[in-house]
Amino acid sequence: MNTITIPTRWTDMDMYKHVNNRQYFNYMTETRLHYSTESFPVVDLGCTFKRGLVYPEVATVKQQLVAIEGEQFTLFYEISDAEQQLAAAGFMTLINKPNIDVVATFGAMTDDIALPDWEFDDNVHVINTIDMPLRWTDVNDDQQVDAAFFVDTTGESRVNLLQGRDLAEQHHFYVLAGRAKVHKRIPYPCTFRLEQGLINIGKTSFVFAYRYMLNDTCYATATAKMVCVDKTSLRPTAVPNELRDLKQ
Repeated sequence: MNTITIPTRWTDMDMYKHVNNRQYFNYMTETRLHYSTESFPVVDLGCTFKRGLVYPEVATVKQQLVAIEGEQFTLFYEISDAEQQLAAAGFMTLINKPNIDVVATFGAMTDDIALPDWEFDDNVHVINTIDMPLRWTDVNDDQQVDAAFFVDTTGESRVNLLQGRDLAEQHHFYVLAGRAKVHKRIPYPCTFRLEQGLINIGKTSFVFAYRYMLNDTCYATATAKMVCVDKTSLRPTAVPNELRDLKQ
């Protein structure tokens, strides 16, 4: 297991004054780069958010090699605060390069960690569509989209949907977990169509599903599990009917 510490920065904070979700993927990437500066294309990634780190806390990031399947390998992460309270747990599945020994690079593999299984429903009814240009800052030196790209783009689509219906005026919507799968490399430059659907609605939580489309081809899929929180009590509250009706 690999372990490093990363001080939070003020610029890591979001409007709720805790570390923005995208930064946890940056912490994972920074930990991996601490042990190997090779650039590995990401094909699958996800994170479950437990509690928000706040500035100036120091994050402890533990990295563990948990799977090797053909040319792909998976790293699992636990991100904790100074008291070792778990803030987030996530993973990244990457494509290896022929000259890299991942066991020698990232340490012995363990198979006793169960990764989350959040699958995209291909039959989801699309309730929101926006066109987004892929920006230069979204890609790395290998012309692959950055891991945080999926947090940014699904968040923008979500805000576009909720604010357009004034739902954000009455409730907070927090991300509990998210996952993205890359099926094909999104080429730069391009303008892709991000399709958003709504699945698995519970009493206080629900799941948004996303498709990244270009010329009628799906390049990536993503999901985000959300919880609805009352703005006054800051307690979970029932998913509003206006949102439930969108699934019809």
